[in-house]
Amino acid sequence: MSLSTAVEVPANCGRRLLPVVIDQIARDDPERPWASLPVDDWNLSAGYEDISYRTLANAINKLAHFIVKHVGRSPPGRFETLAYLGVSDVRYHLLQMAVVKTGHQVLFSSQLNTREVHLDLMEQTHCRFLLTAAGVHVRDIIAEKGEEIVHIRIPELDDLLDDSTPASPFPYNKTYEEAAHDPILILHSSGTSGNPKPIVINHAAFASADRFAFLSLTEGADGRARAMEWTHPGKGVHMMEDVARRPDAERIIKKLDSVYFSGAVLSPFGSRLWSQHCRNQNAWASTETSGIPQLIAESDEYEYSAFDIEAAGIKFQDTGAILIDAQNGGRAEPLFEMILEVTPASAPYAFWAHRQGFLSHDAKPLASVSPSLLETKIGDLWTPHPNPAKAKYVWRFAGRSDDLITFSTGSNLHPSPITAALAGSSLVTEAIILGAGRRQPLAVIEMAEGIDCSEGTAQQLWDTVIDGVNSKLPTFGGIARSHMLLVPHGAFPRTAKGSASRKDVERKYAAEVEAIYDRFGDQWRGERERYGSVIVETTISLSSDATGPE
Repeated sequence: MSLSTAVEVPANCGRRLLPVVIDQIARDDPERPWASLPVDDWNLSAGYEDISYRTLANAINKLAHFIVKHVGRSPPGRFETLAYLGVSDVRYHLLQMAVVKTGHQVLFSSQLNTREVHLDLMEQTHCRFLLTAAGVHVRDIIAEKGEEIVHIRIPELDDLLDDSTPASPFPYNKTYEEAAHDPILILHSSGTSGNPKPIVINHAAFASADRFAFLSLTEGADGRARAMEWTHPGKGVHMMEDVARRPDAERIIKKLDSVYFSGAVLSPFGSRLWSQHCRNQNAWASTETSGIPQLIAESDEYEYSAFDIEAAGIKFQDTGAILIDAQNGGRAEPLFEMILEVTPASAPYAFWAHRQGFLSHDAKPLASVSPSLLETKIGDLWTPHPNPAKAKYVWRFAGRSDDLITFSTGSNLHPSPITAALAGSSLVTEAIILGAGRRQPLAVIEMAEGIDCSEGTAQQLWDTVIDGVNSKLPTFGGIARSHMLLVPHGAFPRTAKGSASRKDVERKYAAEVEAIYDRFGDQWRGERERYGSVIVETTISLSSDATGPE
């Protein structure tokens, strides 16, 4: 990787500590804007107010003194956990820096988590202190934990940002070498395939993002510009899908030149509509790895991500499975699993490896670390761009390896064509396809709000969605008419991200699923004629908690 000549690289880049940098900027350039916040959260036309680094540093110091007063300092090297449940404002950022200064680590448990998940994460991180913002109700958590937990409400945001009450300095005096592997915060996995697990992020991981400044501004065989890295305040612009389905979508979208988003995948409808009126690109990231070096996609690549393969340390491993692209006439596409590996080119930017302490301060693998730990499977499945010239570094997200179904016959099926088609129906909220270890798949389908689980609804789903999708799938992957389980709206257990939890759905409906296989069989369908005879003669099963006739 060549050093960027167009951007001035900060002194000591890649070996800086966030609390120290904030205090330095507050001292040397105090009026530099850190963030711009709406004057009125409910009326954005009222404008924005800049928050300076002087105000930021003062607010962090206020909060650090508050923590010492109500919790105390954490014993050296202990990094006691403080959990925080707040409203969506910048106090998350303030608290993250304040607890570093007091020697603690902060657990940010998603606002969407259930009480049970909050409690489990607190148990896993040995948390004894629960901090909240006003308006966040935690009586159920406190009632469950009892005397094991101390509840503290932190100051209001306006009070923290009020410069008329300056706080005394609260310095952070560690060097990078001393603090590199100290924790900054604890996030957690989504829990899609099990209970959410804590993910501890340290200073070394953040320093790997700092090193992105060393990357050249262009990369790739065609000299593409580098995509925006680590400069956007949030990921997951969920409103894009809502905008796309508004009658005045074109008017809204045309005001924008480009959109760079992450956190979710737009539907084919949403992607096409946005791409007609502005450039849009989906940036890949995960909690475990954070963002990785990426490139700007071309305007017609709106369904794809463009990667800096070398700096990101990406290799794509063929799974041997194929994806039937129902959106493109049933075209068969090979499925590859993304793997990140530590190489001399990728080590400086390998957030995931620095986070786990596998690399030295100079981004070299530690002698004590097994080579097997220097690569990690992400669990995401991708298909390459059909243009061979782009296929090395332009890829389209296809789903999760957790979703890949391996039948007892050895055949593999990725169910995304079926689930996407069902989710596109106004009758359906979401669908999950089961069948691992069996000979044929089964669809568990959650109805949309206000839609019953009647035989008539099931027949309509079959006629308008499933029968058509089946014709584009391998015969062994089609859903037989008998192997549909309809469940009411809201019945699916969900993760913190709002998606259905496959494992919990399978567990919840284990008896109903087993009953369907017992009643209608578990047959390998290698020929369309045999498959067709089944779908004509059988009936559709309804969940025991559904309404309507069976």
